[in-house]
Amino acid sequence: FSKNKTTDDKIYKVVRELSQDTSFVVKIKLMRQTLSEKTKHHQNITMSSAVQEVIKQVHQSYAEDISLKHLSEELHMNVMYLGQLFKKEVGVSLSKYLNEYRIEQAKTLLTQTNLTVAEIGFKVGYQNQAYFYRVFKSVANKSPKEYRNDYLEQLKDDQLT
Repeated sequence: FSKNKTTDDKIYKVVRELSQDTSFVVKIKLMRQTLSEKTKHHQNITMSSAVQEVIKQVHQSYAEDISLKHLSEELHMNVMYLGQLFKKEVGVSLSKYLNEYRIEQAKTLLTQTNLTVAEIGFKVGYQNQAYFYRVFKSVANKSPKEYRNDYLEQLKDDQLT
């Protein structure tokens, strides 16, 4: 009962905050945070310790050169087995997960800093600007510049209302 009460309280708090007259940007941040917490909780329940460690390493070191080979060596596991286990438990390959995580970090930097697109690409682990642009567009369905401009337009619209 107490677990459900805690969950119900959290849900009520999120719904209450979403219903307040806050900007679209604040609502998006709250939803991202809530989903992130829920995802982390769910992952910890259903994933093996090896996959949890890989995810932890990605979140801590996404800006560095991360490879399945290196991670498998650190975990003393067969590279093929770790790759298959990761895909089975997470639903995507490590490279796809890493790219999506890096792009989420890039989105945050695009909306919260004035760094150039090239600087952001480098900060999130892409040494090649053209490759960063291509991956960003494939994940976000728009270019980094379009993403930033859309965010700024939405911010301006929120301030006018």
